Amino acid sequence: MEPTKIEQDILAAAQKLFLEKGFAGTSTTDIANEVGCNQALIHYYYRTKDNLFEKVFLQEINDTLKMISKVLDAPLQNVSLTELVNIVIDYYFATLKQRPNLPFFIVQELLLNPGRREMIREQFIRNEYRQEAYNKYAAIIRRMTAAGEIRQIEPFALLINTVSLVAGTFLSLPLYGDLLEKSGEEQETYLDSRKEEIKRVLISRLQP
Repeated sequence: MEPTKIEQDILAAAQKLFLEKGFAGTSTTDIANEVGCNQALIHYYYRTKDNLFEKVFLQEINDTLKMISKVLDAPLQNVSLTELVNIVIDYYFATLKQRPNLPFFIVQELLLNPGRREMIREQFIRNEYRQEAYNKYAAIIRRMTAAGEIRQIEPFALLINTVSLVAGTFLSLPLYGDLLEKSGEEQETYLDSRKEEIKRVLISRLQP
């Protein structure tokens, strides 16, 4: 059965607030105020804040995996190392610029709540997007390795390196902006410079 408009509105409001303030910093009162409804409706449709958060958290994970799968749908079979790195890093930065709180949201919940780790472990193993995305990615890396286009490296190790570099940039952005009192334009310049540096690091590390 399709969710009602109020269910969708509650979920959208919860998504916005959880990404901004985290689970502990968001109350059902906050969500109700954001939607313009009473708390009873939230409890009616979602029972508890934990249930609502789980839906939001898993949706964010699924969207992230779909994002990874989408970029790998590009025609990457005959691209060079430099072209591949440019395509992947440009896409991830463009996507995360639209959702800069996403890395912090996921990392914070996984670090602070062991139950979230168990939940995501079970969901990740069974997730169709995870399998599809990883298989596409691993096939490209193994092809390039076999052809001598990049050095020998396990696809998973390269994935962790790439994710760490990209996510770390967005995790550091609030510190860069707030502690150093940088303007929006300066933060944009910072992101652009980090993007190009990450490309250089990956290309240098992958060259045979």
